[in-house]
Amino acid sequence: MIRPFLALAFDVPRRMSRGKVFWIFAFLCLLTLCLAFALSVRKAESGKEYLTWFGQPDYPPPGFPPIRDELQDFLMQLFGFLTLYAGVLSGLVIFSDVATNAFAPGSAELNVPKPIHRGAIVAARHLGAVLMASGFALLEVGGAVTLTWLKTGVFVSEVLWVIPISILLFAVLHAVGTIGSLATQNAFFGVLMSIGAWVSSYGTDLLAKKLPALGAMKVLEHAGKFAGIAHRLLPRASDLRDLLDRLISGTFGSTWLVDRVETGGTLANPCRPRVYGRLESVSPRVHLVRNVVNSSVVIGERGVAVVDTQVNRAMARRLLAAVRAVTEKPILFAINTHYHWDHTNGNAVFQEAGATLVCGEKTKRFMAERAPRQKAFLASRGFSLGPDPELPRVTFDGSLELDLGGQRLRLTHLGTAETDDANAVHLPDEGLVCSGDTVMTGSFPIFGQPVMNEGLMDRSWLATLARIRALEPRAVLPGHGPLARAAELDLLERIEEFFLKEVGERVGRGLELTALLDDLERALPPWIKELAEVWGTPRYAALRVWRGLVNESEPGWQHRKPSAIPSADARAVSLKTASLDGPLAYASCAREAIEGGDVALAVAVAREGSRRFPGDARAWVALGRALMDGSRTAASVLEKGDFFVEAKASWERAQALDPAHGPAHLLEGQMLVMTAYRNGDDTRDGEVAVRRALELSLDSKDGARAKFLLGLAARTRGDEKAALAFFQEAVAGDPSLFPARLALG
Repeated sequence: MIRPFLALAFDVPRRMSRGKVFWIFAFLCLLTLCLAFALSVRKAESGKEYLTWFGQPDYPPPGFPPIRDELQDFLMQLFGFLTLYAGVLSGLVIFSDVATNAFAPGSAELNVPKPIHRGAIVAARHLGAVLMASGFALLEVGGAVTLTWLKTGVFVSEVLWVIPISILLFAVLHAVGTIGSLATQNAFFGVLMSIGAWVSSYGTDLLAKKLPALGAMKVLEHAGKFAGIAHRLLPRASDLRDLLDRLISGTFGSTWLVDRVETGGTLANPCRPRVYGRLESVSPRVHLVRNVVNSSVVIGERGVAVVDTQVNRAMARRLLAAVRAVTEKPILFAINTHYHWDHTNGNAVFQEAGATLVCGEKTKRFMAERAPRQKAFLASRGFSLGPDPELPRVTFDGSLELDLGGQRLRLTHLGTAETDDANAVHLPDEGLVCSGDTVMTGSFPIFGQPVMNEGLMDRSWLATLARIRALEPRAVLPGHGPLARAAELDLLERIEEFFLKEVGERVGRGLELTALLDDLERALPPWIKELAEVWGTPRYAALRVWRGLVNESEPGWQHRKPSAIPSADARAVSLKTASLDGPLAYASCAREAIEGGDVALAVAVAREGSRRFPGDARAWVALGRALMDGSRTAASVLEKGDFFVEAKASWERAQALDPAHGPAHLLEGQMLVMTAYRNGDDTRDGEVAVRRALELSLDSKDGARAKFLLGLAARTRGDEKAALAFFQEAVAGDPSLFPARLALG
């Protein structure tokens, strides 16, 4: 059935004159632009304008429903199809004609062997198609830039030079690489293709960084989705599929490129090799090791002190290696600034290395009394915490001075900050303070654990910051984020003052929690909205202050927090699922919704599938996958936990129903491996689950996904050779598995 369509869509236009092709190209170009403008601007009830692409609102005001109806759905699909079709059609017609004439066998201009003639013709046709399609994708981004300029007066001038230059370089490198690869099968030309894809991705990466809230990411995601349809429209030559995959993963981007955790909202390759812990010199004798959590390394004449021992034992061993990279002196002390697991979990590693563990008396007590509740909460957020931290044997009440030999350390209990045991290490000979989580920089602070009654509940944290300022340090080594100076301390205090004032006023007016959050979030100033979200969020800050002003028996506010999992319109879900007749149909529908960027619909459809087929493991796996995929839309690491909790329950239910169901074990392995990769943790539990899935029944796509996860586990361990081998197996099993291609790139 597909052959007549292909003939009509591509073979007939190829016989048209260039003039007709040009006018078709111009008409479709104008039509897509008009549709883009027609679908892009909507006005919220609050009167604030915002952009929507493909009917998906980008951060709509609270209470404002997504704008979707049948007509708009039709226009969205038409827009995407015309964008793809116009690019592919134009590329096939124009480039095929040029290639056939320029590289014809026997041409006087090219006296080369016949295989290269054929390779050049095929490559030029295919390259032309994908280049024109990518041009339309960039045209859509240009529409976003234009709309931004018309509505806000802000024009991203970089688009005038970055996009043309990156496309030009891409075209040259990709053309040479493609022709050479097809004609000679030489690996060198494949390298050129990869370089071309990387060059072109720089342009879209820059745009997404410059337009984080203006729909640019949404455009790139959907352009990638529609470009993926080319697998079903274009001829099924293996070289074309490979070229399309490379181009899509490099230029168009995909949902896998939107990794907002470590990057603070910018595009990054989430499958890249990672450096777990960067050592930054603050002075010749003091270094800051930055990772998920910071550690400080202080060097004296007699030995070394390490402040905070990292998030897990694997990271502690990397920290130990970083210390050994700068000095061979013995490690005399390992100091915990407070009881939180991410600052104490490496204690055993440093004790084994000969260090004396030191902390405040409160910290040691809280490690025994409060840490278990915190550990249970964080385990539900997707963190594999391992054994409990080793308890320090040396403690102090108030203060303690240590001497490393010409390097004094004054350990002081400052009061209350993120925790009630906020200690600091003052280095008077350096003019520095290691603050622990009393100071956090680089992203929105986390003002206290959601399940504990401590943190920003009153003005105590501000008083603790004042005590740090009184030490007059030239810089502060924070618990999270880059080095802090006066400007960073000013910002932290400004944030705290804002939420204490604004939440307090709303509680005083008698607003209930939901109304309070809605009202406050509408009134957030730009300087707060612009802060990257990694751990804390403005909502978390509001909840923390609110909890300090109300009386409840349950500690913390996690039980009162609105879920990060978005809700879908019940009528839309009912219409979508009315004709579905089995768990696989529900799974397919949920997957399509995820690919379209509608997480709420995907989760709702999968939930309905598990409700209708509660005894079928496949339905629960579909729900778990929708939740895991949807978790990427949550900026905060802790907010992702709302998805992880339900996903974990889903695969456990699937495994209970059918212990031999491979995809259920694969889903478990996915979460364990991905969290280990994120935190630099031990990957063994995840690998066990993935290998168990491989031993059971997996289809080809799940088999490829399993190989990808094993590659990611090897990359986490630092075994890059094994990682690349697994990634290559994954791509061979499923050429459309973008994460594996990104990992190879």
